[in-house]
Amino acid sequence: MLSRSSAASFALDRVADAGGGLDRIASHAGSLLAKDVRLFAEIADRAGLRDGAVLRGAALAALAAMGR
Repeated sequence: MLSRSSAASFALDRVADAGGGLDRIASHAGSLLAKDVRLFAEIADRAGLRDGAVLRGAALAALAAMGR
């Protein structure tokens, strides 16, 4: 359903094609996600946002799953 809706995602399709694992996209997406998480963390910290911890935690878990 996701691949046919507005929630379609190239990365999600690659994860699904790989049986749900992150190995297939880790070499490319891992570095981009790490950069985005770092930028998000800097912005959230400067703004004093405590709610950012949930997103940060999820992203860090994904990075750990990718070996980053």
